[in-house]
Amino acid sequence: MFNIPIDKQIELARQIFPDLEHLGNGICQASCPGKDCHTTKNSPRDFRLWLEEGKGPHDHCVHGSCAAARDAAMRSLYSLLRSQDPALPGARRAYQEQAAHYAQAPTLRRAPLELYSPEDAARVAGYCPEVITEAWLREHSPVPIPKDSSKWPALLLNSIYQPNDRILVFTKFASQGQILHCVGGPTLRVEDYPPPPGHSYPPPKQTGWPKGAENGVWFLAAPVTGAWQPNDNNQGKLGRRHAACATRFPYLVLESDEAPPAVWLRILVQLTDPIVAIYTSGGKSYHALVRVDAATKEEFDLYREAYCTRLTALGADPAAITAVRLTRLPGCLRYGTGSGKDHRPYLDAAGEKAPRMQQLLYLNPAADGRSILTIAHQ
Repeated sequence: MFNIPIDKQIELARQIFPDLEHLGNGICQASCPGKDCHTTKNSPRDFRLWLEEGKGPHDHCVHGSCAAARDAAMRSLYSLLRSQDPALPGARRAYQEQAAHYAQAPTLRRAPLELYSPEDAARVAGYCPEVITEAWLREHSPVPIPKDSSKWPALLLNSIYQPNDRILVFTKFASQGQILHCVGGPTLRVEDYPPPPGHSYPPPKQTGWPKGAENGVWFLAAPVTGAWQPNDNNQGKLGRRHAACATRFPYLVLESDEAPPAVWLRILVQLTDPIVAIYTSGGKSYHALVRVDAATKEEFDLYREAYCTRLTALGADPAAITAVRLTRLPGCLRYGTGSGKDHRPYLDAAGEKAPRMQQLLYLNPAADGRSILTIAHQ
């Protein structure tokens, strides 16, 4: 619709949205022009603006109460873009100024993902003035990490989730969960499969944390109801780990199978994002849990786009940034890789079985967007 380069569109958009920040690929965030109309808590990531050469801009806010104010702001932006479009002669420009209506915001536009760039990752890691090790992270963890690893599961989950949140724990990745931890309450052993039609299970019994499992132990980053619910994306089959079972989507997971571990750690500690925890996979990778506090999957997906745009070139795995995501539970052993007949146990130098601990390295439930480096030096 507008044959104006993206850089010029951004420059013009800042006349309407003064604090507009370009996240890449024409995706921008700014303060919502209707933030005073919001009926729930504001976040700097609430409002998004998409710009694309040859098309009209689109906007989206996670709040619905600001629609009128956003409409007015977008009309002003369209009018400004029309006045600067070199492809429109004067008479046609005047006509369109009266007749055109800006396009409706999309429910989601996926940004094209950049490929991992070892050069970019090394460059960003090089900005870190320190060598970041597991010992360094533990030393600078705002919440001290106990030496007793059996305390890590409860410490992590009870620190970062709200009272009465229900967190599913998995000893089998492709399952519906084996343990349901109630924050501030009991940890329960639950059935692997839904009950037959017309039947119900007896109340679940209290259990302890799993010591480990064949391929490790995970938890679902989104709290759930704990009930079996139909999954519309799986022919209506009952499950308890899909999006309809989640009560909210407070965290996303950043992990990398591309960047070398030492490089990835030096990138993570520089991010100005609320990283509440860093832990190991029991293999070679490090996982960071980042607070986004998304109320819905649609809101989470907007955050996903922004994080993918920023970090995939640095090694972040876009497949790991999903609303319904299993992530490693620290304090549990991982005995090897693969499952069933494909299981390959970890071995030590002598060829003996040597399971690996999923290590908790850093815990900061009060993370506020300052980088880990900044917090460490304050």
